[in-house]
Amino acid sequence: MTTDRDRLGLSTREAGWILTLSEPRVRRLLAQGLLQWVGGPGRIDPHSVRRMIQPDPTSALRHAAVTYVLAGRVSVPAPATRNATPISITELPRLIRT
Repeated sequence: MTTDRDRLGLSTREAGWILTLSEPRVRRLLAQGLLQWVGGPGRIDPHSVRRMIQPDPTSALRHAAVTYVLAGRVSVPAPATRNATPISITELPRLIRT
C-alpha cells in the first residue's frame, strides 16, 4: 500500500466523506485555515484532515480511509447534492478495491 506521500492530497469530496461533512462545510474549514491545501489549491493536506478527526468509535475507520483513498483503493461516491451529507464512514469496507 502507498503512503500519504505517494498522492499529495484529498479532494473536497474525499475530505468531506472522511470527516462526514458536506463539500461547502469543507470549503469553509479551508477558508478558516482549519484545513490546508497541499501543493496549491485543488488538493487538501491529508495531515490537516487527520488532525480534524475527532476521537470516537469511528476514528480508526476515518484514519484508515485517508490511507486507502490516498492509495487509490477507495473511490468516494458523490453525495446526492453538494450540500448533502456523504455516505457513512462505516461503508469503508464495502468500498475498498483489492
